[in-house]
Amino acid sequence: MMEKNKLSTLIFCKDGIDNLLELIQEVYSFSDEIVIVDSSTPKNHLLLLKRRREMKLGKLRIFPVVALGHPEPYQMYGLRKCRYQWIFYIDTDERPNKHLKKNIRELIKNARCDAFLVRKKELDKNGKRYFDSYQRRLFRKKKAHYTGNVFYDPIINGVEKKLNKTYFLNHHFEYYENLDKSYIAFRESSTTTFTREAAPL
Repeated sequence: MMEKNKLSTLIFCKDGIDNLLELIQEVYSFSDEIVIVDSSTPKNHLLLLKRRREMKLGKLRIFPVVALGHPEPYQMYGLRKCRYQWIFYIDTDERPNKHLKKNIRELIKNARCDAFLVRKKELDKNGKRYFDSYQRRLFRKKKAHYTGNVFYDPIINGVEKKLNKTYFLNHHFEYYENLDKSYIAFRESSTTTFTREAAPL
């Protein structure tokens, strides 16, 4: 595979090893490497290293960091640890749908943009849907920059394309009934203005 079409999947983890390993199984086949920035307790970090050996997960590259409460301060650090041009950023409580998993390679191979905005479906623990948003989750490493602000997507210095609704992430979150409405409004509107907009795929 050409180097320019290789893909790094970037994940930030704090404990929840079983959930992380479930996600790894979802993204392993289409990733050339999986970079994990791990702020787990020492016990859980050692457990993750053990599971990598036991499950022969050779694509995993794990970097321990001190827990700061949010992953945002480490986003640029994680980005620098990725070896490949394309980055797929996903949280441990998210899962890509079948269409995204099947076609992500073709998307980057044929890309005429620097970033894709991916639909994110917010679901509670019972599967009730609260709202959708579009977030910058698949992008060229050299075109992306994180500011460190909580909940903000990377800034993309280039062309962005919004993927159609057949590509999405499911995000399962237990406490949506208590979620601040201002946060929902922010997430729904945060990706409506693009650096340079291209037509949806």
